[in-house]
Amino acid sequence: MLAGNSASIRLHYHDSIDSTNSEAQRLLSSGELPPFAVCAAIQSAGRGRQGRIWQSVEGNLFYSLACQPAAPLQVWPQLSFISAIAVCDVLREIMGGVHIQCKWPNDVLCNGKKIAGILLETAQDKNDQPNLIVGIGVNVISHPDQTSYPATSIFTESKKTVGVKQLAEMLGDKLWFYAGRWQKDGFAQFRQAWLDQAAFKGQKITVSEAPGTPDGKLSGIFLDLREDGALLLGLEENKVLPIFSGIVGI
Repeated sequence: MLAGNSASIRLHYHDSIDSTNSEAQRLLSSGELPPFAVCAAIQSAGRGRQGRIWQSVEGNLFYSLACQPAAPLQVWPQLSFISAIAVCDVLREIMGGVHIQCKWPNDVLCNGKKIAGILLETAQDKNDQPNLIVGIGVNVISHPDQTSYPATSIFTESKKTVGVKQLAEMLGDKLWFYAGRWQKDGFAQFRQAWLDQAAFKGQKITVSEAPGTPDGKLSGIFLDLREDGALLLGLEENKVLPIFSGIVGI
């Protein structure tokens, strides 16, 4: 259950680790009780959505929060969007007047380039109870150059930097506060907050790697975000198609 305040989150810090999400899974399996967080200076096997490699350079943030939300399992994915809002808020606090947006389904953009990503995974604890791991990666001092989507970092965009432990604490505070409100009041306010800062809302977009399409691509208007996290894509003849996974671009 998400109760108390963020001070109750135990932080496990490592100079080097394979993956903070993997370490969180191991801790749950060994009997560590949530909530706790894992943070590392560098990862040797970081991963992103759909098994993609997350490039892990020292000085950037690699953070995983393990928790057990007091909400039905089917709504746990909403915490991906709430996490994105928390990341946006913290980045604005650090960087000042930069253009921060949420990019469906699980990225954060700064001035149109990817600065952070979120990965949600479920894991069983020692008693076979389901837990949620919220993995967050933020480019703090550097970013990969050869990526399918342009990337950036806090330092590149603002010439500012922040220690990874400080950033982990800021994110933990913000995420814990928002998650508590979500448990109490539901997703509606966060859905609207996410839409208010969503990249490409109301624009024509292309969704690649979309399941169930002949060539894996769909084009249409980004209309809305559904309660279950699906992107609503407006097609010809006033058809609306829910998209559950894919890569969005224009």
